[in-house]
Amino acid sequence: MPKASQSIKTSFVIALVIGLIISGIFIVLDPYTGFYFLNWQLPGNAAAFVFWGMLGGSTTAGLVISWLVNGLMYSVPALGVIRGIVALRRAATK
Repeated sequence: MPKASQSIKTSFVIALVIGLIISGIFIVLDPYTGFYFLNWQLPGNAAAFVFWGMLGGSTTAGLVISWLVNGLMYSVPALGVIRGIVALRRAATK
């Protein structure tokens, strides 16, 4: 049986990957949906504009920062769901 810290790390990595996939899908779909999902990307876009405006970074770096911040924001609910499923599965096996 894995240690609790390994289980949490594994759950966090899975949740982060899910969040990054969701964020990437929103970024790709924006031009095709008339920027319908733009409001859902506000945390990452705010971070990107602060980086781009204050530090004079490149647009690509701003987009990557936006993608990462949104990935972290979307991974928090996914982490909660994954940890809930793990807890339910452990309770069911006892």
